[in-house]
Amino acid sequence: MIRAFYLGSADAKQTAALLRSMLKLREVFIDEKLNLIVIRAPAETIRLAERLIALHDLGEPEVLF
Repeated sequence: MIRAFYLGSADAKQTAALLRSMLKLREVFIDEKLNLIVIRAPAETIRLAERLIALHDLGEPEVLF
């Protein structure tokens, strides 16, 4: 499978490094301009990547007084 992930808050390079180290991915494309990661992997690995990206792509918390 091939899947593209547009990141809202996380850096594409850091997220790709996370995926490479945790899931041992070799087929990862990064577009820094669009903050996009495209991966090619089996379906089970794609599902794990979705979960890792969701955990990693969180916005900076804001505190209002």
